[in-house]
Amino acid sequence: MYLLLKAKEEFKLKAIILAGGLGTRLKSVVPDLPKPLAPIHQRPFLEYQLDYWIDQGVTEFYLSVCYLAQKVKSHFQNSYRGCKIYYIQEPAPLGTGGAILYSLSQFEDQKSDVVILNGDTFVEVDFDAMLSFHKKSDSNLSIALRVVECNDRYSGVELDKNNKITQFCQREWGSDALLINAGVYLLKPELLSFYQWKCGERFSIEDDFFPEVIKNKNVYGYVTSGKFIDIGIPKDYEKSKSFFKDAGQVH
Repeated sequence: MYLLLKAKEEFKLKAIILAGGLGTRLKSVVPDLPKPLAPIHQRPFLEYQLDYWIDQGVTEFYLSVCYLAQKVKSHFQNSYRGCKIYYIQEPAPLGTGGAILYSLSQFEDQKSDVVILNGDTFVEVDFDAMLSFHKKSDSNLSIALRVVECNDRYSGVELDKNNKITQFCQREWGSDALLINAGVYLLKPELLSFYQWKCGERFSIEDDFFPEVIKNKNVYGYVTSGKFIDIGIPKDYEKSKSFFKDAGQVH
């Protein structure tokens, strides 16, 4: 039986990072590591992500792990740059939605907003501005969005004039510029408990949960123009080497 992760007496900004996927499409170039440990200039991808979010004010990280979990644990252990790292081990691959629900169930505090990050994407977001937008909009769930110029792998997102999300579109391969989900979410843990899935069930946050939640909750998109990369396929993993060098994050 898992113990609940105790909320601290003082406020701390927490982030869950989804770091348990199989990374099937990347195995041809990174055969023996989970995606978050894919090396870029002799550093794992996840270090770049942690560095960025520490600078944005996150003080605790909860890594949702499954595939090759011990390699992630061995690399980061219990802290990184003075910030605590906790691990939430999926009992089986649960998909993005199942992993998030399972992780959130471990929090005693179900009322405070939590940042959720995809472990294979990096996007620059002014988090103070996103948090202000989230509160001002009275949003139950806010999702960072980003325009991609040529889409060959993502679903689109449609907004109304107030940036409320009205639709998650079907994937349209080869379409032109498209507003997409950039893999940063801000929500209260209790939100997922309002829906049909039980803790430990497998489901997709993108394909199953998002289309349901927009029907009766306030879900808003925060559009960022910051740098963005998803290392999930070999050609974009290769691009990440120049991406982080150009962003001045290689040292």
